[in-house]
Amino acid sequence: MENKKKKIHTYEEDLAKAMNTTDASVIQELLNKGREKEEYEKIEKKDREQSRWYRLVGLILVFVGFAFFIYSFFYYQKLTVTVENNFSVGLFKNTEQILINSTDIRSLVKDAVPKLETETSKPLLIDLVNENYETVTNPKELFSFFEGKASEVLLSYFDNVRLGVVNTGEKNTTFIIASTKNGELVNKELMLSEDSLLQILYKPLGIDISKYTKEVGKSFATSYIYNIPVRLLNEESGDKDNIVLFYSQITDNIFIFSTNPNTLRPIHDTIIKQQN
Repeated sequence: MENKKKKIHTYEEDLAKAMNTTDASVIQELLNKGREKEEYEKIEKKDREQSRWYRLVGLILVFVGFAFFIYSFFYYQKLTVTVENNFSVGLFKNTEQILINSTDIRSLVKDAVPKLETETSKPLLIDLVNENYETVTNPKELFSFFEGKASEVLLSYFDNVRLGVVNTGEKNTTFIIASTKNGELVNKELMLSEDSLLQILYKPLGIDISKYTKEVGKSFATSYIYNIPVRLLNEESGDKDNIVLFYSQITDNIFIFSTNPNTLRPIHDTIIKQQN
């Protein structure tokens, strides 16, 4: 009996046979599905790649945003300056306005101040105004008008400065009142400036500087007027001392300068009443 050899199939023959035995529409459908699957896989792959890219970009943006926030926080912390309110010298009645551009400190103290209408022991602030009729309280501007060369450091410590007048019962006497945020620093600077205080303040306080030598300004001493501590400049005259100039820190934030001790009490009492 002859052995029958098994026929070997090839891909080409199988494909041809399939083509002959299968409806062409079925083959076309299979090819279409294959192409669709291939396109779907390409799109899916592209979407996955884009998704990874978007996540990476998102993480980078989050990091950059966080870094910018941290930088901005510390940068503006460095730039930000705490705003502190200026301290007032207190509430006093004002005189009529006087233009500082049309007068000088000598004629003001010598001629205008004695003629001001005042009540005994009722402090008034002299309303010195600029060309815009604004009250001048800036320390540098006012000391420039006083023609007093106070140190830049001292002036920087003051918030507001005003020139005032008190009727002591004998005459109208001028005083200077100044406010500050840091009384301790002002006190230290004033003590360092005592040698020159008489030269700085003699014009607004109406002191006849020709009577005193420069050495007089070195004689400040601590004393009390109406139980209020003061730094006092005396000049010996015979068997008694004459007060030339004094200054006092009457509250934590307010200083006054004057020549007559009778100006101190009414100014002190006016301010204390307002604070109570």
